[in-house]
Parts: sequence; structure tokens; C-alpha cells
Amino acid sequence: MMRILFFFLSLCCTIWVNAQSHWAFEIYDKVKEKRITDRFSKHELIEEIVTEMKAVNGVEVEKVGHSLEKRDIYCLKWGHGPKKVLLWSQMHGDEPTATMALMDFFQFLKAKDLAPDYKEKIQSELTLYIVPMLNPDGAERFKRRTAAGVDLNRDALRLQHPEAIVLKHLVDSLQPDFGFNLHDQSVYYSAGESNLPATFSFLAPAFNVSKDINGDRTQAMQLIGSMNDLLQEWIPGQVGRYDDTFEPRAFGDNITKWGTATILIECGGLSGDSEKQEIRKMHFGLLLHAFECIAEGCYSAFGMMDYSSIPPNQGGMHDLLLENVTWSAFDRNLLVDIAFRRQEYIASNAESAGYVGRITDLGDLSTARAYETYDMENYEIVAPEEWAKKSTASNSIWQQEEYREALEKGFALFPSKKNKVPQKKQESPIRWIKKGERYDWQPSYYGNPTFYLKHTSSGELHYLVNNGQIYDMRKW
Repeated sequence: MMRILFFFLSLCCTIWVNAQSHWAFEIYDKVKEKRITDRFSKHELIEEIVTEMKAVNGVEVEKVGHSLEKRDIYCLKWGHGPKKVLLWSQMHGDEPTATMALMDFFQFLKAKDLAPDYKEKIQSELTLYIVPMLNPDGAERFKRRTAAGVDLNRDALRLQHPEAIVLKHLVDSLQPDFGFNLHDQSVYYSAGESNLPATFSFLAPAFNVSKDINGDRTQAMQLIGSMNDLLQEWIPGQVGRYDDTFEPRAFGDNITKWGTATILIECGGLSGDSEKQEIRKMHFGLLLHAFECIAEGCYSAFGMMDYSSIPPNQGGMHDLLLENVTWSAFDRNLLVDIAFRRQEYIASNAESAGYVGRITDLGDLSTARAYETYDMENYEIVAPEEWAKKSTASNSIWQQEEYREALEKGFALFPSKKNKVPQKKQESPIRWIKKGERYDWQPSYYGNPTFYLKHTSSGELHYLVNNGQIYDMRKW
């Protein structure tokens, strides 16, 4: 049986070894902001880190406004060069990867003995203005929109939000040469029609409907060409290009229109990196490269073709794809492919996430793309059995010998002692249920079934699928 997953994971390992050779990664452990370990940092922590920067020589920190709910918004200034660069992150509250990377960059500025020649060069050529967490109210809830439920990136013209007014004022007063609009995108975009995710995506936003290209947009495209060239060394084939349809209400499009070479950076998915800590690390290195490239003008060596050759984002990726599965149903043996997405949900305290595995497509999926793909020719779907006694729901209990043996014998449904089973408890091979609960194991669109995959020749149970995850029982 072909295991495309094995190839993909091997590729990721090779990619990351190559990435380690860049000097930014060599110093990263010294500058990583240790107080941030996942995507759920709140305004209080970001404010603490930013205000600490006031004590750093050459850094200025200014309170530039506040959110609807009166959370303060800050701008950090560093450098005294003629080229002005404005960066803003987390305009959408649930898109924090760049904020994490910027916090790492702040620690880099704190470290006096690290890369002094680099810092001297950037300081003398650039003046950086950095606004982390532009939408702190959204970040507090880990929601995309503002406290009023409005997409801040559609308020560039009406300016109804104080957060929008902050950004517009900075653009008007600074008239930056370059602007970095820092976001996260869906992890289900691929880079073109490949099976690889778009870990990073770029856009030089259009400033009119006809998508004309002026000097500012040309510079943005050239700089993107340089950044893509670097990323191809780290994650070859995992960079996409965002759609450039003109959006008259959006900040990126209007900031380009107002005279700034604007670069949109979108962080997508990377296999095994749900909290985006590896992407964060790459983002840190990418920012160091971009600043140096602007300071030296190296982007001028790149042309329009370097930008346009980046494959466009393609939607429709899945987390798990099971190909050529035999499903006995409706008085026949159906040959189907089954695709799952592990749809994320945010905990009520907005400080962690879980997921529910949903079937997002089934049938002939020969054109589908996924992070993990298994060819299940010669395997058929088998219903799980229910364990007789009630147990205390736990994600780790399956590792005990009694429960593992039960799973290997076909028992995957375990009645919980408690009537309600938290969704977090479903992130294991065990399907926790209420005693006597009716359970449909068969695949259905948008369903979340648990089933075994039996080898049609040997009759052995080799795989267990639960909550959008696949478990190879031969490797337990």
C-alpha cells in the first residue's frame, strides 16, 4: 500500500533541516519570546512585552490609540534611516502568527550582542514602525472581527472604528515607503494544484479595479519575489499568491492607492504545526531578510515574472484523505474516497482549541488534496463494538493495556461514567459515548463517524478512524 504521507513527512523533515542553515534560525532560541507558547496570547501580555521595550536603547514606544473596548494600541519605532517601513499585525483577532514573530523580533532588538552589524545596517537605512495586535478586542475573544462584529479590514473608507483611525493616521502622518499587512489564512489552501499547503502566501494588492501596476506596486512585487526566493530554500513548493481582485474597502488596497508599496503576508498551514510555532520561526527569519533587502535595495534584482510565477492559492485541501475504501452499503460494495477536515473550535475561555473531525467530501476524490493521504485498496469499513463497562473519559487511558487490547479486538466505543463528554476527550482512538447512545458508524457527508478498516484478505483490523484521525494499530 502506498503511503503518500510517509513521503510528505520525509519532505517536511528535509525542508526544515535546510531551513536551520539560515543565521536567523541559529540565533532563534536566544531571542524567542518564551512567554508565548501558542496562538492565544492576549492584549495584557503583548502590552507588557511592548512596554518593556521602552528601556531598550534606540527604541521608542508610543501609545497611538485604543480599541472600541478601550484597550491601548501601541506603535514601536526603531531605526533612524530614510526608508520608512510600517508593519501592523493581528488586524483580525484570530490571526496571531505575525504578532508572535514580532515579539521575537523585539527580543532580538533587546539582545545587544546578537548580529550588531546587521542591526547597524538596518538602523542606518530604515526606520521601522511596528503596530502589533491592531485588533486587541478580537484577540481577547480569538475572533476575526472587532468587538462590534465588524471586519476591521473593511473599514478603510468609513473609519468607524478607533482601530481603523489609528492605522489611517499612521499611514497619513508617516507616508511609509513600505507597508507590511500581516495576516493568517486558512490552512486548507494549497500552493497551486499541488498536495502541499500554502504555508505562506503573498500579495501586492491592487489599487484599482483594472489591477494597474505603478511604481509602488512594482516594488512590492519585487520584494515579494525576493522573499519567495528565500522561502523556496526552506519550504519548496509551499508558497502561494493571494487573489488580487481589487477590494475598495480594504486597507491593503487603499494603502497601496495612497502611495505605499504594500506587501500582504498570509500564514497558512504546515504539517504537524497546529500552533504555528514553526511558521512563527520562519516568519521571524523572513522579516529579518525583508528588512535587509529593503535596506540594500536587493529587491530590484527581481522582476514581475518572479512574482507572477508564484502559484495562486487553491482552496479545497483536507486534513485526511482515504482513497479506494470498500464500503458495504445499499446492498452493494461501494468504492469511495473519504476526506476529513479537523474543524477547529475555540474553548470558552479563548485560550486553547480543539477540533471535531468532519467528513467534508466522499465519492471519487481523485483530484482532492490533503495533508495526509492513504491508499486503502483492499480495505473495507467495519463497524466498531461497544465496551461493556463505563469508564472515566480520558485521552490517555487507551494507552493502558486493557483498553489497547479492547481497541485491537474491535471495541472503539466506550461508555463514559459522566453523561456529558467534553469534545476535548475525543482526541484519541477511543470514541467516548453515553451508555446506550445510538451511534451511526457509517460515512456520511459532514458526519463524524468512528470505524475500523479491515484488510479484505487477512481479515485483520489494521486501522482505526476516529474524529478525523487515523491510527495504525500495527504500530502501537
